[in-house]
Amino acid sequence: MTSQILLSFLLHVYLGSNFVTSQYMQQPTVITVSPQGGIEGPPGREYEIKCRASWYRTPPEVEWTFNGRRIFDGNKYVIDIEQTQLEDATISSLFIQNARPMDSGRYGCRMQAPAFGLASTTFKVFPQPVLMPSPHQVIDRDANMTLRCPARGNFGGNLFWIKDNIVIGGQAGVYDPNRDRIPDYWVVDNERMVIINANIQNAGVYRCQYRYFFHGRHQNVAEIINVNSPVELVTAPLIRWQELPNGGPLRLECKARGFPRPRIAWTYSNFTFESGGYMDKNVSIVTSPQSQTIVTSVLSVRHMPDKFNVARFNCSGQNSVSRASKLIMVVNMGTSGQVPNRGPNTGTSTGAACVGTSSSLILVAFGTSCILIKSFWDTR
Repeated sequence: MTSQILLSFLLHVYLGSNFVTSQYMQQPTVITVSPQGGIEGPPGREYEIKCRASWYRTPPEVEWTFNGRRIFDGNKYVIDIEQTQLEDATISSLFIQNARPMDSGRYGCRMQAPAFGLASTTFKVFPQPVLMPSPHQVIDRDANMTLRCPARGNFGGNLFWIKDNIVIGGQAGVYDPNRDRIPDYWVVDNERMVIINANIQNAGVYRCQYRYFFHGRHQNVAEIINVNSPVELVTAPLIRWQELPNGGPLRLECKARGFPRPRIAWTYSNFTFESGGYMDKNVSIVTSPQSQTIVTSVLSVRHMPDKFNVARFNCSGQNSVSRASKLIMVVNMGTSGQVPNRGPNTGTSTGAACVGTSSSLILVAFGTSCILIKSFWDTR
C-alpha cells in the first residue's frame, strides 16, 4: 500500500491533475464537485456546492477552499460532511449564505493528507442580469436571421423583443406584427428570435428587454441589436430630352433604400456647366427622407445647353454597410452638336465626398440643401 501511495503522489505532482487515477492501481482515487459547470445567480440567496471524494474506496477527510485559501464552517459558510452508506466515499456540502458579489470566485474541495486530490468549480454573483446580445447583423435577403440575447445571472425573468419601439413578443411562438397573415418573427425560447425571410422591411433597431422580479419589484435591463441592410438604388436609367415638355426643365430622381438610411450624392462628370454664378441659379438638389430606410433625392436643371448629345449623371448612395451607384443618361437625339469638352472629367461619389483623378463638377446633397463643388484632384 505504501508503494501505491508513493506512486500516486508522484503521478499527481507530475501531471498536476485535479484527481488521480492510474491503470497500475487496483483502486482509483476520485474527487468531484457539482455542479461542474459552475453556479451563477443574484445576490442575497443561499447556494450549495457538493463534493464527493473517495480514496482507495475509503472516505477521506476533505476541506473547502475559496480562491486557494481554506474556509471554515461559520456565519458565512455552512459545511456538512457525511459518508456514503457503503462508507467508501465522503460527501460534503458547502452552503454559501446570503451571497454577495464579493463571494464570486473559485471554490475547491480538497482531500486532506495522507490522501490528496482537488476538484473545483466557479461561482459568480450578478448584481443584476447581464445580457449578451448578438453583434449587429446585415440582412441576407430572403434568408432567415437569428438574433440572440441570453441573460446571465439566473434571475428567472422573461425576455421580450421590440423593434422600433413596437413590441414583437416574448412568449415562444410565431408573430405577425403587420397583420398581413405572413409570419415575420419566430420567438424560439427565452434568448433567441428568428427573423423569417428577412428583407429590408425587417431592418432597424431591435431591443431585447429582460424583465425580472427582484427586491420586491419588477425591473428591466435591455440591449440593442442593429439589423442593417445594404444600399439599393432605384432610378430611371435613360431619359430622352425630346420627351420633356418644352425641352425642360430636367428633373432626375434617385431613391435609395438601406439601413442605416443612406446618404445620396450626385456627380456630373461628362458635361461642364458654365461658370460665374450660372450654376447656383440653374441647379438645385432636394433630398427628402421618406422613412428610416428610404431617402429620395431630386436633381433639377432648369436650362440645359442648346447643343448636346449625351449628359451623364451619377447617383451614389452610401451607409455604414455598403455603397451603390447608378448612371442616368440624358440623350438628345435632335441635335448634331457635341457635348462641350473641357478636358477629361471622371469622378466617383463616396457618401458625402467624391474621389477622382481629374477635375469634375460634384453636386453633393445634404438634407434639403444643394452644395456645388468644383474639385481639382491633381493638386497633390
